[in-house]
Amino acid sequence: LLLCMGGADGFSSYVSHLPNGDKVVVNGQTIAALGHVAAAGGGSRNAFGSSFESADEVWTTAFCQADSDGDGASNGLELGDPDCTWTVGSTPKRTTDLSHPGLASSVTTASASDADSTTDSTADSTADSSTDSTADSTSDGDDGDDDGDGDNDGDDDGD
Repeated sequence: LLLCMGGADGFSSYVSHLPNGDKVVVNGQTIAALGHVAAAGGGSRNAFGSSFESADEVWTTAFCQADSDGDGASNGLELGDPDCTWTVGSTPKRTTDLSHPGLASSVTTASASDADSTTDSTADSTADSSTDSTADSTSDGDDGDDDGDGDNDGDDDGD
């Protein structure tokens, strides 16, 4: 009994080392052990579990960017951290539309490019409009020196 409890305690700590580690649902079942073939944990590891072990059980940028199950989506995209910026104890960028990073048949409909294009288009439109309006309000391209002598008085005598 103690051995079983010790294993459960050890496993539960791994959940907190992954973004949304306790929120992945497959076929209506919350997956208790993302790194194992058996959803409840124990036994053999799946590809994600092997990769997690190779990363010293730490959510690194390289591990986040990897596609452990070969489904075309990074581990980070599947677990709601498409930018690989999540840290233990923080809330991931996305907490819905998650998929299992160790099960190729479990896929998310979210995409990294959707998140990037939303961010980029907002930043671009803000920058463009503020740049354009500033340029339009501060200068009309006319320096007022119609005769080219630098004094803006309209005669060519320079004073």
